[in-house]
Amino acid sequence: MKLGKITVRRSYKPSRIICDIISLAGAAVIVYMTERFINGGEAIGSDRAALSAIFPVLALGVLAAYAVLVLKSHAFKQYKITKKNAQEIYDWYAFSVSLIKLPLLLIIFESMLTFQEISLGIAVNLLNFRLILYIFLIVIIIRMAIHRVKTLSREEKSTDAVHVRAAVVDENEEREKK
Repeated sequence: MKLGKITVRRSYKPSRIICDIISLAGAAVIVYMTERFINGGEAIGSDRAALSAIFPVLALGVLAAYAVLVLKSHAFKQYKITKKNAQEIYDWYAFSVSLIKLPLLLIIFESMLTFQEISLGIAVNLLNFRLILYIFLIVIIIRMAIHRVKTLSREEKSTDAVHVRAAVVDENEEREKK
């Protein structure tokens, strides 16, 4: 895989593995609950059962989009990519994309639950503040990722200056040690 013109290797860190496992579990729950909803209720009607199949498709679409974004090479033209920072930028980018999956799957899950409650005739408040919070969380993750990639891709100022560290030593202590 290439990031800019630099070849980077695909790597997994524990935090990204945990995000991927949680998102796979979330997608599995969405698929399972939709299957139980379709098979369990004759009262919902075939049109609503067919309409509820969109939620597993959306969840699997999120996972497919994640795979495409992580496995595809990216130009990152607006950033200064060097051999020193390319791997770290890729790792951060892949983690950010993995992290965004979680609130997206939570939005799909909340929407699925609301649809199922409406289909079963349960009174539901359509103004769900959690969905707004999930959207804010996605915006925060994207902004944090952009800021981190900008920070990692800054050009280092090379100077010929030598840094010297000096320590003050008391002459009396020095004599006592001898």
